[in-house]
Amino acid sequence: MNANWIKNQSEEKILKQILEEYYSDKYEIEYFIKSDDGGRHIEAKVIGQHNAAELRLRIPINYNGWRTVVVFTPLEVFLKKKED
Repeated sequence: MNANWIKNQSEEKILKQILEEYYSDKYEIEYFIKSDDGGRHIEAKVIGQHNAAELRLRIPINYNGWRTVVVFTPLEVFLKKKED
């Protein structure tokens, strides 16, 4: 399958597919379509460095022709924000 054809698919459809395939009961994962110098990609965002490390082992670097990036919010920042 041509990677360019896949990237022309609906962003909603690809986000739904990756959400169904890579979810976790242990932590919440948010998926976004983003863009940077390397082009469009799927960004998976979680809270906590440990959760991000686990997710990086599960999600392939390329998912159906899309580059994937896993980012995290440090747990300490999240907890401080809730206390305010």
